[in-house]
Amino acid sequence: MWILGTYVSNRIAHINGHALRLLMQRKTVDFYALVVNALMMGLVQAVLTPLGDIIEAGIADHWRRQLTNTLSKRYFKDSTFYHLVSPAGGCDQVIVEDVPKLAEALANMLSDTLKPLVDLGWFSAGVLQLTGTTGLSSLLTYIISGMVFLRLIRPDLAGLTAKREELDGAFSMFHARLSQCAESIAFLDGGAVESRTADKLLAAKLDFQRTSKRLEHFYGIFDFFISQMVPQNASWVLSLMYRQGAGGVEGDEYLSHTLRYLGSVVSHSFSALGMLMELGGKWVGASGHASRVEELLRACEKTTARLDGRVDAESSHVAEVAKDMIKLEQVDIQTPDGGLVLASQLSIMVDSNTDKGMIITGPNGCGKSGVLRTIVGLWSPGGGTLLTPSAKELHYVPTKPYMPEGTLADLVTYPHRAGADETTLSRVEECLHHVHLSYLVPRQSEGLLTLDEDWENKLSLGDSRE
Repeated sequence: MWILGTYVSNRIAHINGHALRLLMQRKTVDFYALVVNALMMGLVQAVLTPLGDIIEAGIADHWRRQLTNTLSKRYFKDSTFYHLVSPAGGCDQVIVEDVPKLAEALANMLSDTLKPLVDLGWFSAGVLQLTGTTGLSSLLTYIISGMVFLRLIRPDLAGLTAKREELDGAFSMFHARLSQCAESIAFLDGGAVESRTADKLLAAKLDFQRTSKRLEHFYGIFDFFISQMVPQNASWVLSLMYRQGAGGVEGDEYLSHTLRYLGSVVSHSFSALGMLMELGGKWVGASGHASRVEELLRACEKTTARLDGRVDAESSHVAEVAKDMIKLEQVDIQTPDGGLVLASQLSIMVDSNTDKGMIITGPNGCGKSGVLRTIVGLWSPGGGTLLTPSAKELHYVPTKPYMPEGTLADLVTYPHRAGADETTLSRVEECLHHVHLSYLVPRQSEGLLTLDEDWENKLSLGDSRE
């Protein structure tokens, strides 16, 4: 497609030169025929230009899908997302923002590499034919010197991009946290404090944007001058080389034709040069997103390795599944990374055949929730022996339960979909009755099959926990 586009551009350049010759020769009929030809070529170019954008968007979507799938496999493996130490700005920002921006940048650079290379090769051949090795060597000398100069003055665009995304992520996370904890903040009258925090985060974000924009603007001045303005004047120098060479023996009509074509050739050559020169800046800018994606990938790999090590360590102190019993013998309750031991040598036993239950009390931070997380397998024990029923016999209610999108019945059967099976729905009704939530069904427009995307805000916290 890019070769066809270059051919059309070259054809239009020939038409421009030929049209000038026909005007000077006053060949009206041939001139109008050439106008029709030019319109046809323009139509072809009009079709090719958006087609290139569509292909580029398709490539970006494909790469985004592949990269997202690669991240997802590591991110969701063995609940890595729960144990993961988030990169700056949060994992969600990397997946939702950095990945698509990186895919779009890479697809754009692919297009901006192939097209100018084809153009430069094609039109350089035209420059060589018209001006000889002197003109072509002058063109290549300018290309190399211009790229070297721009490389020397280019700021750290990758670092600027990464820092900008980090500040954007911090600002977004603040407002997400504000929305989640709005009730507590309102009750404690913390609006003024949060307002100052928001202003501080916004100021840091905008201050850095101003600084980075100044650097990018300074670089853009030289970039535009070298890749856009100078080439326009250089075409006259190459035209002079042609005029002093073989062009000096041609008639005025053919000379005008050739000079017009040469001007178009040089213009396209330097336009391709400008696109190639800009690739460096685009690549460095994209590397900022790439570094954040790589950071998340490495964090996932480290977490997975740590979890694999945890499984190996657990095999030395976790016995077989115990039926109807939870028993801890000399178990250390520690945080997932092993950096903090909340309780040492803890021994507990709860037998469903003889015990009605157990209440664990203690001050904040002593490890009460940590004991439960260790029992259900979210945290690994630091030592000792842990006996528990099978995973199907255990259930853990976190401080803030997860309310997935779906029907009311789906909330009960998560992570499985309830569907519309009568047997399943009957079982769901029994479960709701068991926890005294039967009253929720008639409140919904379609009962258990009521579909909602915002159950978290529709149900009370108590209902959600039940």
